[in-house]
This record gives sequence, C-alpha cells and structure tokens, in this order.
Amino acid sequence: MSLSPSQLNDGFPPSIHTPEVVETAPRKLTYKDGAATPETATTAVEVLAFTSGLNVYNNGFQSASAFARHKGLQSIRGADNRGVISPQIMNSESFFMTAKVPCHS
Repeated sequence: MSLSPSQLNDGFPPSIHTPEVVETAPRKLTYKDGAATPETATTAVEVLAFTSGLNVYNNGFQSASAFARHKGLQSIRGADNRGVISPQIMNSESFFMTAKVPCHS
C-alpha cells in the first residue's frame, strides 16, 4: 500500500518525503514507499556508468597532453626533468596560441 505524503503522519514534514515520481533529464524516476523501483535503480546505474566513462575519457586528454609535451621537448633535445630555454621567445612580446574560429555576424 502506497501512501501519499499528505497521508503520512510520522512527524516528518512532507517536504522531506520521497515523491512517487521525479522527472529528470535521462528518464522519469519512480519510487514506491520511498524505495526506487527496479527500473529506476537500473537507470541510476546506467547514468553512473556513463558518467564514470565520460570522466575516464576526459581525464585521458590530460595524460595525452602531458605525453605530447614530453615528446615535444624530447624532439628538441630537451633532457628529462630539465627546462628548455628558447631564445626565440625570450623577449617581452606576448605569445598567444589560439584557434582560428570564423566569426559569423
């Protein structure tokens, strides 16, 4: 038997009771007596798995960038754990690397 929050008389305010249905971006989540239904539990596991996979993918960019930076320094004969000084950029001019993106008006 499922009671609505207005029917509960357990001393707790209705605002902290679990609603029967919660609308979310992935799917509608349903609860029975405050517990997730099997479909809702499956949805939660799928969302967590997707989020974890996305974190691994995004964190891989940092590793790839560090590896590329290391290989780049090796290519100009930079020793491991040493800095590289380049006379071409040892001046007071600003040096910016930006993508060329067309601007449409």
